[in-house]
Amino acid sequence: MPRRAGAELKVPAEELPALPAGTYYRHDLVGCEVQDTDGRVIGAVTAVEGPMQASRLVIDAPHGEVLIPLVADICVEIAPLEKRIRIRVPDGLLELNATRGRDV
Repeated sequence: MPRRAGAELKVPAEELPALPAGTYYRHDLVGCEVQDTDGRVIGAVTAVEGPMQASRLVIDAPHGEVLIPLVADICVEIAPLEKRIRIRVPDGLLELNATRGRDV
């Protein structure tokens, strides 16, 4: 059978193999509420972009889209079953995202 560019392979979630600890399927993270370590809500994950080694969360925040690197130093708690991700926000990261795309 010839390969078709742009084809999408779908597998029922219950048939997906379990992942090693600390790794997640992208669809499990979409919809998670993102909070800082003080409990302030940043927004909700709308997508996960990039390759596994350099993934980032795309968050719909009140002031626009926020990109957060999906790394252990920043994403200190990932609880997909509770639909929650807690992040330690590096100084200036949220402000950088707020000005991205504007003339500064």
